[in-house]
Amino acid sequence: KPSRVTFKYTPRLFKTPIRESTEETEKDFIAKNRPFLKNNNLLNREALDISEADPVWLKEKGDVFYRNTDYRSAINAYSEAFEIDGSMVYALSNRSACYLCIKEPARCISDCEKVFEILKNN
Repeated sequence: KPSRVTFKYTPRLFKTPIRESTEETEKDFIAKNRPFLKNNNLLNREALDISEADPVWLKEKGDVFYRNTDYRSAINAYSEAFEIDGSMVYALSNRSACYLCIKEPARCISDCEKVFEILKNN
């Protein structure tokens, strides 16, 4: 007599079995690459932790990264904060300072121009 077995699982970004040894690595990967993974159905804005969706929290996290000279992480935090709240010019101006620190003057100038444009329109 044939039997039927049904498996229920939680959808995951990685199509591999979850293992305790790789779970932290996967979480780190997702955290570092969230801006590039936004169109993935498994990473929707509603599913984010509140701290990842709060622009003030993200801006402050960027400030911590900046003080610790982790400029790339600060850029990611400031970018996320500005993406959530397009009126948060402090995040954008701080991101421009990070670009200056990592010797990317074109991006620094671009951010400064955006800040001036936002301030001019308000």
